Amino acid sequence: MSEILVHPEYNSTNFANDIAIIRLSAHAIFNYYVQPICLWKLDKTDLSEVVGKTGTVIGWGITENGAISNVLQQA
Repeated sequence: MSEILVHPEYNSTNFANDIAIIRLSAHAIFNYYVQPICLWKLDKTDLSEVVGKTGTVIGWGITENGAISNVLQQA
């Protein structure tokens, strides 16, 4: 790992904006468990490329019951 970019508005008290980007020092090998994600420029406001497309969110965090998950979740 060469760099971790944490969301500038991350709040460790309520876990708001609990997302980060990890910049790797070597190329990742894609497989079933490691897949790329798409990020677009901040000035791009046309969401037609993503609206109606299937997406997946994966992570730990607060569940729909308000509890912190110890298990990786997927939606």
